[in-house]
Amino acid sequence: MSWLCVSRMSGVTMQQDFFFSIVGQGANNSDYDFYYKKALEAAYPTTSLSALKVEGIGAGTYDIKAVKTAPHTTLTQQVTIRADKQAIAYTAQYIPALCTGNGSIRVKVTSGSSFDLYLTQSGW
Repeated sequence: MSWLCVSRMSGVTMQQDFFFSIVGQGANNSDYDFYYKKALEAAYPTTSLSALKVEGIGAGTYDIKAVKTAPHTTLTQQVTIRADKQAIAYTAQYIPALCTGNGSIRVKVTSGSSFDLYLTQSGW
């Protein structure tokens, strides 16, 4: 038996990237064509995805489908992307470099988040 697995690749902004794969004994991604659509749309596109991922899709509920032609098998999975914007409280601490370099900054979220946070640096 095989399953359609949908994994989040990143999420630095409110846009999300997802990777699709078939898992299970003897499963092979190259045997399947992958499609996705918003859950409220009536039909999937007629052209399959050119890669095993979808990049930069916004909030909403999506239906993911993997189709194997021989023997005919269809696997489906539904994914919901939330656009949660939530204020957080945090502390930042400068950590000096042990040798040469700029050191680093440790950020500890103290309240306001129950999901993964991604931090980026700019202006360094």
